[in-house]
Amino acid sequence: MLEMLKRIYRTLPTENVSGLEIFSVGTFNGDRYTEKDLDEMVQAFDKVGFEPPVKAGHQDGQEDPAKAKMLFGEPALGYISRIYRNGTKLLADIKGIPQKFADLIRAGAYRRVSAEIYWNYASDESSGVKFPRVLKAISFLGADIPALTNLKAIESLYEKNAEGLVYSYDNGKEFRVYDSEVGTPFTLVQFATADEPMPKENMYEVQSQGNQHCIVEKTSGKTMSCYADRPTADSKCSEMNGGTMPEVKPNSKEVKPQGDIEMDEKTFQAERDKIQAELSAKLETQKLEMEKQFAAKQAELETKLAEFSSAKEREKELSDALAAAAERVAKLEQQSQDAEIAGWVKDMKAQKKLIPAEEERVFSLLKSVRGMPKVVKYSQDGKDVEQTPEEAVKAWVEMRKPHELFKEFSKNENEPDGKQYASASDEITERTKAYMNENEGVDFKTAMTKVFTEDKKSGGDLKARYLKEQN
Repeated sequence: MLEMLKRIYRTLPTENVSGLEIFSVGTFNGDRYTEKDLDEMVQAFDKVGFEPPVKAGHQDGQEDPAKAKMLFGEPALGYISRIYRNGTKLLADIKGIPQKFADLIRAGAYRRVSAEIYWNYASDESSGVKFPRVLKAISFLGADIPALTNLKAIESLYEKNAEGLVYSYDNGKEFRVYDSEVGTPFTLVQFATADEPMPKENMYEVQSQGNQHCIVEKTSGKTMSCYADRPTADSKCSEMNGGTMPEVKPNSKEVKPQGDIEMDEKTFQAERDKIQAELSAKLETQKLEMEKQFAAKQAELETKLAEFSSAKEREKELSDALAAAAERVAKLEQQSQDAEIAGWVKDMKAQKKLIPAEEERVFSLLKSVRGMPKVVKYSQDGKDVEQTPEEAVKAWVEMRKPHELFKEFSKNENEPDGKQYASASDEITERTKAYMNENEGVDFKTAMTKVFTEDKKSGGDLKARYLKEQN
């Protein structure tokens, strides 16, 4: 969670500004700039291979990077992502301005913009290509660096050529500095007295778009979000503006950039500390709110994970139940098929086309060939017949004539001529007498032995049952 918050806060403290006026047609320090010069600077912007930085004052490195980082959070105060001409003005889009620095600009700490411009710039000396004018950097001038609040102080940081023009060198490349009174995208409002709150311009406002009420960024006109009802839109807009803030009324005292404006350092330090305290409190509130939202999302995720795990368990239980049901169905189908075969075998026995000794063998054969897709082909009565193995086996048995010895063999089934016996003793006695009647001159013991032998050959168990009864 901590790492996630760090990633979020790395993106929170910066702002982007579009359409900042940084330079214009005119004569500055003796150098004449026309619309053509501005167009050449625009054309060179994407070809030189660097994005001009935004600085406070003209000293490279911002005097002390540690101090700049302490004041603004990062040593860089932003970079110019695009420049373009609008009439006689050169405008710039700036990205990554630290939020604290932007708040200082809004508060009026920096009220002038100065441009540093390369002359006859060559990005690659070997190519021989030179650009007449290239934007090197822009600087905000104000009370934060008291020594740099007027042109004479700025000139002291540089040299003058024979014509008295301000210039300097960066790795052998000449650039010149122009302090121009140009507008900024921020409305500069006087600081309020200690007894009244400082008015602050809202960056966002609510506009009606069709049947929607949308929050729009004032400087760029970009639509941030839309809502169906006005109260909700007003509430969200107030939150985005950092709480309920009074709108700047037309009769508010505006301070136009007029020459070099000095600010008492003590007053500036107090205002800066106040802004930093407000920003710190706001960031702490945002941090707590984000932690609260993160905890809620984490709890929601854990709930969903628990529901998912429970669903997976139910899915497994259902899968196991379906598998068990399928197994029971398959077993029932097998039992049904076995019962069908057993019924057919019994019917064939009743028709005396199967003798008891063949019953188990034919039953097993039919079970093994059931469901075989292979077709058996043969000729019957001059016609070609195609059957499955099961159909062929059944047809072969059904075509048989009643077995000649079926009567004798059927005695082994304890049902000679349809008669049933109460015991094995009764059965052996009657069958022995029947044998003696059919075979004259055979004594009882010999006839009994003969009946036991024939019964065993036909798969019967008469002798075993008889001996069991005797014991």
